[in-house]
Amino acid sequence: MDASKNLQNMKKLDDSWNAQDLETFRRYHSKDCIVRWPNQPPTHGIEAHEQEAIAFFKMFPDQRLVNNPYKIILGQGEWTRRTANLRLCLRPSCPRCSWAPC
Repeated sequence: MDASKNLQNMKKLDDSWNAQDLETFRRYHSKDCIVRWPNQPPTHGIEAHEQEAIAFFKMFPDQRLVNNPYKIILGQGEWTRRTANLRLCLRPSCPRCSWAPC
């Protein structure tokens, strides 16, 4: 797969994250994927990544990855890298939690 197609797939993957669509989310990951989060050890494998996604969605149901446009998106061969903002509300009772920071 070329870098251009990989970058298109990254956008589809992140759209599935925003929709909390785990079926599509799973389709865009390899079984042995490695996911790197800031200030966390890497997550190894789609099973572990899906479980952390489910926990994240429960904790922050109004979260949204800002991917249109991305801050940075790069691709080379089979590798992709992107940087994006993640918007979420840290207070469940916040009246402004629909995509706006509290």
